[in-house]
Amino acid sequence: MTDTNYKFEVGEWYKTRNGWSAQILDDDFKGPDGKVLVGKVQNEIGFEFVRAWHEDGRWSKDRESGIDLMPPVETKEFWINLYGDYISGGYASNPIADEFASNRRIGLLKITITGDKYEVEKVAI
Repeated sequence: MTDTNYKFEVGEWYKTRNGWSAQILDDDFKGPDGKVLVGKVQNEIGFEFVRAWHEDGRWSKDRESGIDLMPPVETKEFWINLYGDYISGGYASNPIADEFASNRRIGLLKITITGDKYEVEKVAI
């Protein structure tokens, strides 16, 4: 279910549960169950349509839906120094990893974590 403590902001873009883009256009509508968010949704082929959500981003009061708004997922980046027989890292930036690297470093990895997905990139040194 969506995070019921998250406040969706007018003008901001979000993703729906099924990965479509959605922008909140107004948050001052009143519905039968309280405040309603109104926005536009753009599907994977670019078709746009208007939708309304409960204040917590749910499209349906009773069940999860592909059109539910999802709070943004935080992205974290870390840099790892590679050596012949060990690694050193978890540094917050490439310059910090460089600062703590010894002359025995053979590589540098940038690790990006977004939600439950991750990406590993070899950085030139």
